[in-house]
Amino acid sequence: MGLPLDHITVFEMAGLAPAPFAGLVMADFGANVIRIDRSKGFSTDVLTRNKRSIALDLKNPAAIKTLLELFKTADVLLDPFRPGVMEKLGLGPDVLLKQNPRLIYARLSGFGQSGPRSHVAGHDINYLAISGVLSLIGRQGENPFFPVNILADFAGGGLMCVMGILMALIERSKSGKGQIIDANLTAGSSYLATFPYLMQKYGLVWEGERGSNMLDGGAHFYETYRTKDDQFMAVGAIEPQFYAVLLEKLNLSNDDSLPGQLDKEAWPDMKKRFQSIFASKTQHEWCLIFDGSDACVTPVLSYNNANRKADAPSPAPHLSRTPAKKSVCSNDGDPPFLNVGKNSIEVLQEFGIGAEQIEKLLRSNALVDSSDSNKYNKDSSIGEKKQISTTDKWIPSPYKITDLSVKTRIIAYGNASFGTSINEKIPAPTKQIAEAVKKLSKDPKGTYFIHVDEYLTSQTCKKCKQQNLQTSTPPNQSVKYMLRNFCNTVNCDVMASKNIHYILHYMSQYDNKRPLEFARHSDTTKV
Repeated sequence: MGLPLDHITVFEMAGLAPAPFAGLVMADFGANVIRIDRSKGFSTDVLTRNKRSIALDLKNPAAIKTLLELFKTADVLLDPFRPGVMEKLGLGPDVLLKQNPRLIYARLSGFGQSGPRSHVAGHDINYLAISGVLSLIGRQGENPFFPVNILADFAGGGLMCVMGILMALIERSKSGKGQIIDANLTAGSSYLATFPYLMQKYGLVWEGERGSNMLDGGAHFYETYRTKDDQFMAVGAIEPQFYAVLLEKLNLSNDDSLPGQLDKEAWPDMKKRFQSIFASKTQHEWCLIFDGSDACVTPVLSYNNANRKADAPSPAPHLSRTPAKKSVCSNDGDPPFLNVGKNSIEVLQEFGIGAEQIEKLLRSNALVDSSDSNKYNKDSSIGEKKQISTTDKWIPSPYKITDLSVKTRIIAYGNASFGTSINEKIPAPTKQIAEAVKKLSKDPKGTYFIHVDEYLTSQTCKKCKQQNLQTSTPPNQSVKYMLRNFCNTVNCDVMASKNIHYILHYMSQYDNKRPLEFARHSDTTKV
């Protein structure tokens, strides 16, 4: 059974939050989603499930020409940039819709494609503020409070964009034409607030100031309460019949002194009473009392609570005949980053780009491919790997192995002199170390000593490729540690060793080209 969107091809210009989420939703339901990354740097995007990556230098005319070719058969393009960026690249909607009238050009921006704020920077909190939504959220007498970055980025942005795409796809099935979607996060967030806006406008439920109404934290029967073990219970007993069950479970149903449920003057005192009651038992004890009842009381679960853990997010809604792909979370503890350019060659071949053209793109650095597997056509020399059949080891091309009967050993060591010393001579300490290792080697025959430019190797995370990261020295220790956002704290020297190994491995596969993230400016040829 096919998936709902398995006939749809989506190109996602690399960005953060809203556009990647829109791409994730479409990929989960079967769309062929290809993320277009810049050839340099690293993407911290974690919304990568079921996607592929192609890396291009968007400042290179050859790369832009290649994108124009790819977009000729695309169904959807996700544009996460500020207005005008795609036009400057020569990839604006006027150009793309002219060559592909069926293209659905979805533009995600903070404040829209036009207007006084269209070119201004902003984030979720700013879009909520301008939309009016932020004014509705918060405790009485306190500042407005933002609900992390879910509302504007993902609900008003990414998800609203997907809705627009799906409507455009339905319309295209009738007209045969694509169109431009302005999915701006401010307007999307405002649309989500239609109900509270109307209720407030006509004095229904939201007639008081923020935090004093039934659904914004004013009512005792629509609130969260701390339990004895510092966990929380959520109470949402709005309807009278549910409120009656709540009182019963709290042993208050026979208390004739209780005020009426909708007596707003009594809400503050009732809150205090509920707080005292809920604090008398643990969350587990309250669950035993409320589970299975219509009191509308549930535990507040989190994603990292070992005892009562919330389920990991998975595709929704569930379709009976054509459900989305199952989301599988990695158990290795590593973030689900998608290597920039992991599928570059594979994607270009899939779209009919010839081997000769791909090779030109690679040689000019307009295209970067970081795949580990041989995905190119066997007739092409693209990415040809130099393999020693008897040992199944990768050997850098400058080092010719003549005796294949001897087991090959490669010892690589960092050399910081590249580009800084005369004639790139190996500095004395490095040379001495190499000579010492040679003497200690029991079987020097078949051993190759290779010095690798260690430029950026101690400053670049092996996993996520972040660079220029802060280092610190722990108390009473001489070694420095590299601090990272995503991959924990790692010893700089260990990281440098891993990166040197990676550089050597990479260059052995790609015609002695040094990885771009470790290149010295325009030089990508030196080991």
